[in-house]
Amino acid sequence: LSISTDLKKIKGEPKKHAKWLIPLAFILIAMSASIYLRTMPQRLPIANDWAENSIYNFYRGQLQNQVSQQYPNLPQQNMDALVEKEWQKYQKENKDTINQQSEMLAKQYTETFKDENGTLYLLGIDPYYFYRQTYYVLHNGYPGTSIRDGVIYDDYRLAPLGREGEWNFHEWFGALWHKFMNLFGDFPIMYTFFFVGTIFSALTVIPGFFIGRRLTKNNAGGFFVAFLLAVTAFFVSRTTGESSDTDVYAVFFPVLITWLFLESMYAEKKKWKFAWMAAAGFASGLFAFAWTGWWYIPVFIIATMLFHLAYLAATHWKTIKNAVKSPVLTEPLSLLGIFALSVGVFVSLFASFHEFTRVILGPLQFQSLKAASPSAWPNIKTTVAELNVVSMSNVINQLGGKLLFALALAGIALYIFKKNKEGKRELYIAFFMALWLAASLYATTKGVRFILQATPVFSIALGTFLGLSWDYASHWISRELKFNFTVTKALVFVLLALLLIQPAKDGYSQAFHSAPSMNDAWYNTLSKIRNEAPQNIVITSWWDFGHW
Repeated sequence: LSISTDLKKIKGEPKKHAKWLIPLAFILIAMSASIYLRTMPQRLPIANDWAENSIYNFYRGQLQNQVSQQYPNLPQQNMDALVEKEWQKYQKENKDTINQQSEMLAKQYTETFKDENGTLYLLGIDPYYFYRQTYYVLHNGYPGTSIRDGVIYDDYRLAPLGREGEWNFHEWFGALWHKFMNLFGDFPIMYTFFFVGTIFSALTVIPGFFIGRRLTKNNAGGFFVAFLLAVTAFFVSRTTGESSDTDVYAVFFPVLITWLFLESMYAEKKKWKFAWMAAAGFASGLFAFAWTGWWYIPVFIIATMLFHLAYLAATHWKTIKNAVKSPVLTEPLSLLGIFALSVGVFVSLFASFHEFTRVILGPLQFQSLKAASPSAWPNIKTTVAELNVVSMSNVINQLGGKLLFALALAGIALYIFKKNKEGKRELYIAFFMALWLAASLYATTKGVRFILQATPVFSIALGTFLGLSWDYASHWISRELKFNFTVTKALVFVLLALLLIQPAKDGYSQAFHSAPSMNDAWYNTLSKIRNEAPQNIVITSWWDFGHW
């Protein structure tokens, strides 16, 4: 009897704690996927493919020569078939030798992407600028080489004149993270700095999960949004290939701010509504400190709040005199004021008041993104690869393909018709997502890099569709077909999760092919230039190259 009672207690424990165990499990799965993909360059599995192809091509080339000498007049098609036959035979007879040679060559390839201490070089070009700024912060206490009349200067930018240095969230966090990591060992800056993008990519799935759960009212929707954020190919490409650049903040902060905004709109008590909205303003201030294009999310939220107020006024038109004095309008108006005020305060605090004015000027400045100042010649903005324009079909393919894009649009459309528990439509959510997606797609007409701005809202919209579909289908099948509800939920979840396979494969492919653009050949060449070229011929900003 006591054993039976104990077993019942054990079985009951998971159900008792399911409210937090299931969300935790879903978040950990998404975070694990995010971390696994973004740390793949540290393992460089692509080197195994390079080695294998090199070995195979070498031996097949030898066989090709032998067959050509033996049968010089053999037609090409027959020769290819004979070479393939001989290669299969040779591969089978010398399998161990070929594998050993491939492993040795893969190791050699891998080593060319690491410095003399075995630390992987940073993957992109721009990350080296932020790496250098982080180095300054750690060694000088500020992001520069000197202080002139109280102003921080980087004497190696625009050398020999130098240029003003400035604090940035990326270098500040990079230095803080380096100090934290070295509490547990002795790690070089280049090693610790690599993981900054990995950290914030993984953290992105947490607010992503809560956005999905909030919009769909279920954990499945939260998981779908979180997992899509973790594996979406373009986001992966910008946080592995440019792992130590600021691109990760262009996804992390918008997702975080969106979650805080939604929590404010859904909170029941006024104090929590105001607190969540003020937190969204605080996060906007950090966003301004982290990334120059921060302004668009606050603009979308302000536009959404204005739309929401207009919708409420329209639906209460007959009683507008009473509505103006009631919480129906005063509460969202107060939330709008709190958000605008908190954005102004925190952006001015973390960046500057001039930066805050970009909430108004940002959209106008974006129109002339590629325009150069009259004194700038040549206009290098027209040659930046990130600002190359791609077709809309290419953008849709980058986001996941026509099917998933259509489902994401359906996720937005569902919120036009969906009613909450009070029987009211929450059109502001559909407006917010539609505005974000439309503006992001328009931004891609200015450059391919702006696909990154579309990935968060695409993941949210698609995850929302999947979460709402899971809820509706599970209830309908269980009710109409009399299936067990728990089993039905599990089966429907698995079926919908099949749609995640292609995004996961695309994200994996991006991570698998990511490798540093820096290698030993570059390092040795630049070192030779620095050490042997006369100083009056070459002025280099790679002054700290020896510290790498």
